[in-house]
Amino acid sequence: MNGPEFLPPLPPRSNPAVELAPWLKAGGRGAALAALEASGGFLLSESPTDGAVRVTFARAADDDAGEQAVILLLDTLTHLHRNRLRHFLLERIATDEGDLQAISLDLPRGLRCTAAFLLQERFDPSVAAERSSWAGVCSRTVELAGTGEVLRSAGGGRASVLTLPGASPSGFVELAGEDKTFVVPAEHAIDSAALGVRMRVWAGAPVAPGVPSPSEPHAVALLSDGDRLTSEVPVLGALAAAQATGALAPTLTLLFAPEDPSDRYEVLGMNPGLAAFIERELLPWAARSWELPSDPDRYLVTGASLGGLAAADVVRRAPDLVANALVQSGSFWWPSGDPDLAEGEQLRLWADAGPGLAGRVRLFHEVGSQEGHLRGINREFRALAAAAGVEVNAREYEGGHDFVCWRVGIIDALVQAFPGPLAAGLTRHGIFTRLSHQQEQA
Repeated sequence: MNGPEFLPPLPPRSNPAVELAPWLKAGGRGAALAALEASGGFLLSESPTDGAVRVTFARAADDDAGEQAVILLLDTLTHLHRNRLRHFLLERIATDEGDLQAISLDLPRGLRCTAAFLLQERFDPSVAAERSSWAGVCSRTVELAGTGEVLRSAGGGRASVLTLPGASPSGFVELAGEDKTFVVPAEHAIDSAALGVRMRVWAGAPVAPGVPSPSEPHAVALLSDGDRLTSEVPVLGALAAAQATGALAPTLTLLFAPEDPSDRYEVLGMNPGLAAFIERELLPWAARSWELPSDPDRYLVTGASLGGLAAADVVRRAPDLVANALVQSGSFWWPSGDPDLAEGEQLRLWADAGPGLAGRVRLFHEVGSQEGHLRGINREFRALAAAAGVEVNAREYEGGHDFVCWRVGIIDALVQAFPGPLAAGLTRHGIFTRLSHQQEQA
């Protein structure tokens, strides 16, 4: 099994005063800030680094003493280098109208991630000393300037969506606007006998213009981490937009999450009760309002990180219930909690079960270029499945362990799995490509 053999390099820094000079000379600090706001909080210029673009972030300094520190957080890049936060510290630039704080980095041209500022009275790297202290950072961040999409964490932090010019298009997200094109029923709770915990569930059916809410959906999407995908990083509006354009067939979206977030590990950590929860509790609840398909090929379960592990586990255990899975950055290092099962047991279970799943299961798989050791172990999973004869459609996106990236993957995988009448006419990048064992070996 692959260990932590890969750490993304620190992005090269350059002098932000040079990058901001055209605006500072033309109109001072005000002109520079106006340019930043008009472009979503960052400015682009050419980079000498192959495959990169120079990105300059800046803001007006809040203090006159010159002691305030501002750190740029780029998920997941900063997280993997959290013991080197000084590299992401903004510099002071003095102007006649007051100071600017700015940083210029050469970043991958295709990067998509969340970007935010962390403000400190004085630079204090101890916020990254322990995982427990780092976990609270996202509740204190502020977004970039401009009119781009702003995401709000459960803890109250705000972050902007950074999409650089080479990133795969996410037009359906842009069409979604404020995510008002889906009907989401009042929150429902299920005291799950299968899982032994109380679960929150949601259902989304499109009511976009020209797209009637289907009483008999063509397909059903099952999304873990529903608490985040209905609030912090909303996906339902984008799925409605995909259906409104004819790219996605009429699809009912069912989302689920434990009521107590601390139960996430129990629910998604290779729990044999998860498939039973879907079959005996979630789907019967949805069947009260919709005529659900009986064909397992019309069902797709998605999950990211630990949810990716769970999605792979569900289709392995229950291919006659759900025949499609989108596995995103799966936590295949995960120990099952059973003392008889070693770390990474899911890969060994797939090695045994894979040949029997050939022709019965279809996988969509993605992992980010900036994901550290997860990149290697996810490559191992997709190679193992392809070698077993399972259909694997895969891609690697430019980004990290980030729901902003995974949201695009959910939309793209569903459009590819359940194409609508106009899907063939779309020009899209970043499509999942079917793999063969020979390709993986190469």
